[in-house]
Amino acid sequence: PGTKQFYFRHFYHNFYENFLGCFDRARSWRGRGNFIISGTPGIGKSHFAVFLIQKALAQGKRVFYQRQLLGTRFSVLLTRNGVLPAPEQPGAQDIHLVDAMVPQAPPLDGFTILLTSPNRAVWKEFQKVHTSALLLYFPVWTLEECHALRNLAFLSINSTVVDDRFKKIGGVPRFIFELNDAFDSELETALTDFDPRVLRFQGSLRARGSEILHRIMHISPAED
Repeated sequence: PGTKQFYFRHFYHNFYENFLGCFDRARSWRGRGNFIISGTPGIGKSHFAVFLIQKALAQGKRVFYQRQLLGTRFSVLLTRNGVLPAPEQPGAQDIHLVDAMVPQAPPLDGFTILLTSPNRAVWKEFQKVHTSALLLYFPVWTLEECHALRNLAFLSINSTVVDDRFKKIGGVPRFIFELNDAFDSELETALTDFDPRVLRFQGSLRARGSEILHRIMHISPAED
């Protein structure tokens, strides 16, 4: 938030090369081209889309990009020559990149990558159509990563503030680097009001909107 700098996490290149096969189905993981990337809200999944767009354009590929933002859906076609109006659906060789919405296009022989928060309604609809889609979870940030990002783009935030927020909300840069002066007092209120009984429902909690305490509970995939 609040910066034009991009911090590419240490595993981005490895994921691009070993799972996506550099956008080559012959080299991708088990020949798959449909992927769902999920994880705790606020850890930078949309920023990862920027990384993928850079890689695709560097190869001369076109990116059919769809996103839902503040309830509004839009689609564009990204090319080396600029941004073009999107056709009704991506071409067979286009990289179909979808952020925070159910893709509005049929399965392709190329790549379709959905980036989404742990919203079952979104990725389940995706899997109904893209039956071979692989669901993967990105990890929350380490404290070392948070400090590296601070040194790159958020020097106005004291390092002790980063440490304190990390202890309270975990590795979620959206909140660690919140610039709102009232954020820390609001966070203290949220922690005070937290009902620990919610932890009994880690895998089966059914909640709506603000009832989902993703600031407290994070998805942490195993290293293997």
